[in-house]
Amino acid sequence: MNQISSREFKHLLKSKTVIGHSGHQDLLIKDYNTIQEKVRSKLEEIVNGNPKKFVLITGFAERADEVVAKEAAILGILVVLLLIDEDIFPTFGQGDLDRAKGLKSKGGYYTFKLMPSKSLEDQTPYEILEEILVKHATHLMTLWDGIDTGKPGGTWQVVANFRNKPSPRGYFWRRKVQYTLHHLYTPREKNTIPSAQSYLNQPILPRSKYGWETIVITTHSKNIVLNKIRSIFRFIKNVIPVSTGIFLRFLLPLILVSCVLVLGVIGHYGLKEKTWSELLNSVFFSANLITLDGSVFDNPYNWQVEVARILGGGFTVVVFFIALYFASGKEVFYRFLFFKYRAWNRFKGMISNFLSWVSFRRLRPTWTNNFAAVIGLNEMAYDILKDLRNPSTKDKKGVKVVVLNPDPTSTLVELARNEGAWIINGIPTSSTSLKKTYFQNASQVFVVTNSEEENVRCVMEMDQMISSVKKHKNEDWFVHIQDRKLKQLLQQSISGRTNYALTVFSHADNTARRMMAGFPELRGTPLSCSIIIVGFGSLGRSLVLKSIQQLVFSKFPLPRILVFYPESDAKAVEYFKKEYPYLFNESEKETDTIFNSVTDWTFYGKQDECKTSDRILFYPLPLIPQQITHPQGPLIQNLNHYKKLKFFACLHSGLESASILTSVLPGLERIKLENPTYDLQAYCFYNFPDAQEEVYLEQKLNAQAPHMPVKCFGNYLHEFSCKAIQNKEADHLAKQIALWYYLLYDFGKRSVRTSLEVEKWFAKLISKISALKRGYASNKEALPYDDELKLKIEGLKDLWFQALTDSFVLEGMGNMMRYCWKSLSETDREGNRQAADHLWIKVTAYDKKWVLSDQVPEKENFENFWTKGEVEVLGVVEHRRWNTMKILHGWRPIVGTDWKTYKETYKAQKLHNLLLSFKDLPENEQMKDFHQIEGIPYFIALMNLNQYGKQITMK
Repeated sequence: MNQISSREFKHLLKSKTVIGHSGHQDLLIKDYNTIQEKVRSKLEEIVNGNPKKFVLITGFAERADEVVAKEAAILGILVVLLLIDEDIFPTFGQGDLDRAKGLKSKGGYYTFKLMPSKSLEDQTPYEILEEILVKHATHLMTLWDGIDTGKPGGTWQVVANFRNKPSPRGYFWRRKVQYTLHHLYTPREKNTIPSAQSYLNQPILPRSKYGWETIVITTHSKNIVLNKIRSIFRFIKNVIPVSTGIFLRFLLPLILVSCVLVLGVIGHYGLKEKTWSELLNSVFFSANLITLDGSVFDNPYNWQVEVARILGGGFTVVVFFIALYFASGKEVFYRFLFFKYRAWNRFKGMISNFLSWVSFRRLRPTWTNNFAAVIGLNEMAYDILKDLRNPSTKDKKGVKVVVLNPDPTSTLVELARNEGAWIINGIPTSSTSLKKTYFQNASQVFVVTNSEEENVRCVMEMDQMISSVKKHKNEDWFVHIQDRKLKQLLQQSISGRTNYALTVFSHADNTARRMMAGFPELRGTPLSCSIIIVGFGSLGRSLVLKSIQQLVFSKFPLPRILVFYPESDAKAVEYFKKEYPYLFNESEKETDTIFNSVTDWTFYGKQDECKTSDRILFYPLPLIPQQITHPQGPLIQNLNHYKKLKFFACLHSGLESASILTSVLPGLERIKLENPTYDLQAYCFYNFPDAQEEVYLEQKLNAQAPHMPVKCFGNYLHEFSCKAIQNKEADHLAKQIALWYYLLYDFGKRSVRTSLEVEKWFAKLISKISALKRGYASNKEALPYDDELKLKIEGLKDLWFQALTDSFVLEGMGNMMRYCWKSLSETDREGNRQAADHLWIKVTAYDKKWVLSDQVPEKENFENFWTKGEVEVLGVVEHRRWNTMKILHGWRPIVGTDWKTYKETYKAQKLHNLLLSFKDLPENEQMKDFHQIEGIPYFIALMNLNQYGKQITMK
């Protein structure tokens, strides 16, 4: 074994591809064989038969470092051990030198002692090790539980800095550079439940213990020459703005005046006698040129005077427009800029259409009025504006935005203008004000005023205004409404045309949806756990309802939801109990015995002989927050029973939430250390729009509980981004479910859900898929309903599978999904969203696995995804979910036999004939639930292809 110097170490790394490693010291000894096999196979994959081209650099702490170093040496990879010398770092001794001397195979090892930097003498050896790994590694292997410990130099910091690794330098061209992170999810003695929270921006995948997460990080080398040139232009742009700011209003007039005076004096004085009197005359002559007095010459003058009088005229024009700007005010000026943008783009569109006509080709217009309208100016609107103006790619400049501002004195006005928005003052509920925004021509419209009632009135006003616009084709209107009653009022008040364009969203509901669906990885089934919610504002309420909707319909033990509410939320708690009395088994029962039986089966039916009193338990928030984790308190009692806990701190202010969590985390950390097999997760609602501040706080919170994941959520920059509002990933699944139901049960019927656009595209696709034709078009003789439905199911499965490989079918599927979705009411859309959300609960409950792939999977994989027994059980689960959704939205069972005659009337009264237990459903309705379960693997595959461009392979 040879020790190398710093110079030899750098030379060695330059000549080889570097594999870095970091990991835990307390891996589970009983799983060593599994870990060794996983590490060996991953190293073989990386070196691809050429171990001599690679070098592994790693610390030499016990267990993880030792395992990787030994496996690399066995494969013939050169290994450099970065050792901590106790003489250099006396307080950090971990026996590196002694263990290194005991290595049996010494030929493939070098040692390099970590040395403190002269400029940073207070650095720990772990921080030095982290810098070396991040700086030199092309591949980084981590044996890690995925939890941010907050420890400087820890594996979490290695991973975080590696993922944000700065681009290398280049001189004359840009080249693509790729780094690869290989993370093995490894339990440890102090935490046997790994976490995937670091990869929540990746596709939702079912991860597992001792599974690899491989992420390729692509960056480009920095071109030093071009960067210098760009920095000069940025400096000039900052010092002399080329917009309507300092340059146009102050510097340009000053430059023009100076040029006129200098050129005028030089030109006039050069034609006269060289006396002091003529010099003075030249000055006054030049001043006359500024005011245009005496700018008409009888005698010829030289070029300096000619240029001076032209610049004098230019100065007059500039001053006129500056005066006009100040006289008209900023709003009129920005309205003029908005008008200029629309007029210029319309002109370019006419030119594009003319070229298309004269060339006898259907050219796609490249110039359009691509702007968005934001109604209202508050924190929500400002975050939406920033997201719209932020270029999503290097080729785009962001979307132009016009904002209708109801409060001219708002401090956000100047900030919005600095973002490049056109600000127009007006009243959101006034048609006169709305006309100024030309919302009917906008590509997107966001209605986010400070009042939900004002939002509703604004949309109703817009609906009335577009009723006379025949060519209105906008499909992307978004309105923020959280009140369920206002949602219902809006749906019943707007026209079908506006309903086609409108999406109602709720910040609280969207956030709760992502929190429940976005954290299933590595956690096992989420159905048997205790959920603790601190705070009962809009978000706390949404988390409670979403927990009920997601987690109570299964064969597993029922979860328990505990809410600790502050005194300010006491009225909201009482109102909730009155609004949903059936969630509380100990409350008085209604006189409607049919409804009571339905709610008993839905919320309290026997599930593994587990029956509880109330679905939710409310407790006042203690004045001393640490009492929440008192050993005799309800939280600890529930945790000891379920051994799984999700703790949400979601008070009204992010600082309040962080304060509560700071008080509770030490108690939870103690419990975790005493019970490493407990699955504990904590989440802090931190709604301040500062991403760096959120990351900083998250690190500090994780440092208080380094053996359980702590995650901040709800940042308004994220929650009010276009991506979050549109919720494309979740809605893509919901749109598939909607189309699946439509094609099975409404296609070809003249029902209220009929969509001619869907049927046109379906007619194009049916000829390409023989199974689809057998189910829908080739039946000359009438078949029994069950046989016909079976053929349709097989045809739809083939349609979904064909879309994975045929671009024409994929395009047709996308159009059918879009038209079908737009034809639904907002109530039906929400129902499909909830079905899509619960999809993840179903696949997680039965531990279904799939991985991203570059190859199209075999159809047998989809057919074998579920067993027959699983389909039957989950069909019952799906009906429970549907029942709960309906009951929570105020629906009741119908009493009577005239459902078909007065179906729409009963629906308007929120009465339904299928609010029954599963065994009481008609057989054909039971089959609907089974068929949806059968479609789940196809839905997941198409969603991954559409959203991420990746196929999946079922395991």
